[in-house]
Amino acid sequence: MSLLDILLLPVFIVVILVTAFILRETVYKHHVGRKYILWGLGFKILGALFFCAIYAFYYGGMGDAFVYHESTVALSEAIEASPKLGLKLWAMEANTYDLRLSEMADKISYYSGENTYMVVRIATVLGFLCGNSFWVLNLLFATLSFAGLWLLYTVFVDVYPKAKDTMAIAVFFVPSVFFWGSGLLKDTVTMGCVGGFTYGVYHLFVKRDKIVLSLFLIWICSLLIDAIKGYILWAFFIPVVYWLYFHYREVARQNNLKIVFNLALFFTLAFGVYFFSDRVYDIGYYMLGKFVGMAMDFQSWHGYLSDAGQTGYTLGEIEFSIPGILSKFPAAVNVTLFRPYLTEVNNPVMLIAALEGTAFIVITLYVLYKVGLFRSLRIAFTTPFISFCLLYALFFAFAVGFATYNFGALVRYKIPCLPFYIGAVFMILEEGRLRSLEIRQVNNSQ
Repeated sequence: MSLLDILLLPVFIVVILVTAFILRETVYKHHVGRKYILWGLGFKILGALFFCAIYAFYYGGMGDAFVYHESTVALSEAIEASPKLGLKLWAMEANTYDLRLSEMADKISYYSGENTYMVVRIATVLGFLCGNSFWVLNLLFATLSFAGLWLLYTVFVDVYPKAKDTMAIAVFFVPSVFFWGSGLLKDTVTMGCVGGFTYGVYHLFVKRDKIVLSLFLIWICSLLIDAIKGYILWAFFIPVVYWLYFHYREVARQNNLKIVFNLALFFTLAFGVYFFSDRVYDIGYYMLGKFVGMAMDFQSWHGYLSDAGQTGYTLGEIEFSIPGILSKFPAAVNVTLFRPYLTEVNNPVMLIAALEGTAFIVITLYVLYKVGLFRSLRIAFTTPFISFCLLYALFFAFAVGFATYNFGALVRYKIPCLPFYIGAVFMILEEGRLRSLEIRQVNNSQ
């Protein structure tokens, strides 16, 4: 920890907390979950500090976060040395060769891929605010991630305001999310963007308000997610369509426009199938090929790490065809959401992940017992917003569980789906309570 870190870190913490306090007392003065602005942000700050301490003292200054920091410093120095060339390098697509910039680019370790270089670009902008202090950069990344999570929380409690406490647990207090989503990593950026994207879709298509803000959030969050981890957008696609379809169908039913809605949908689908069937077919096989290629690369690399003594797992023999891949859906989802089991632990990081997975199992079983298995399933697939959260969580859990093959990497990769999964479970509990209350009120009125 440098002198710059020691001097700047407390100043930035105070400024961030004071800003959050002002927002709580002004913009969110009447929000039902206003107390969680400071609680949630406080946990994020602790997550960032703990993350820095682990990387600095436990990993001995090794790991992705330090490589991002070194790349950020190199890019910042390039901009300071020659603003014109440095800014051109900042804006260029990663791994683009330019003779005039080659010497600068060679110093940036993460210039080789657009997904890593996008994080370096963001860190470089923030770095000019804090002199590229490693600890403060992590703090600023955590704060931006919290902003996205807060937007996600406002959506959750707008749908279920009485469940504000359980929704806060789902969004802010899952250990993997506030730790691995609070450092100078790709996962921190995508976690915040997932929240912003959901907020934009909800307000643009469901609430139909805050149009400009919603469009901006959808645009910028989609841009960043696509550059860093594009498969997150594909995991969103079907759940969002499902959610909006059933939402608007319900709106049409309430306004006696169900027939018009169904006819419009039929002709829209017929038009799409007729004109875009070949394109959809090509895209489908292209994405399947990309997914299979990514999975095979990840499995090969993480399998190698497992042989070298790191924590790995396997899903057994896999036939890389659509039926073969889908046959691994339950096992892949299970490994993402509930493993490693306590019996599989062999290091401190795995222990935290195992405790979290055990808590997920207990909460899931409790809700299924409290609400009832079949009633829970009926609620899950007849309530559009819960369906969206659950489908996205399951699709995403399958993708990363199928591709990763290493618990150490999986604990980071899975965080964008965890608030949606545990949030959906708590929503089922709340929806069950509301429906039971409605039934009792009807019975009492008779």
